Amino acid sequence: LNEEAEDTHSGWLCPTRLDWLDERLAEAGDRRVIVFTHHPPIETGFKGMDWIGLKNRADLTARLGRAGNVAQIVSGHIHRTIQGAAGGIPVAILKSPCHQMPMALGYRDPSLSIDEPGAYGLLLLTDEGVIVHSEDFTLPPVEAQIYS
Repeated sequence: LNEEAEDTHSGWLCPTRLDWLDERLAEAGDRRVIVFTHHPPIETGFKGMDWIGLKNRADLTARLGRAGNVAQIVSGHIHRTIQGAAGGIPVAILKSPCHQMPMALGYRDPSLSIDEPGAYGLLLLTDEGVIVHSEDFTLPPVEAQIYS
């Protein structure tokens, strides 16, 4: 965990959770698997968000690679749309439905936020693979929202 931060938001997958994941991946056999995580298994260049990211990325990536059936990893946490790969497995990081991280790669501040449109992801599963779409949307102004 991020021991330097008073309010920690970093991730850690304990051995029990990693063993559970191994068992689920083995149960899937030859079927393609999509793994959803909050913290991405890759560094993104957003220093503040990487600082509070998944601390044992390598452990997760090694297990997913050994399983041999993981077709895609989908993550959040960063509040930006980012593509990458972890151990050869495609990684799609999707924006948040609320505030976004500004395009400020060099700052080690995990609390940066910008009022940009939210988004949601849509996955298409085909015989050839996984297609990841991201769709931006704008929330109505606060004064137009009704709260009950």
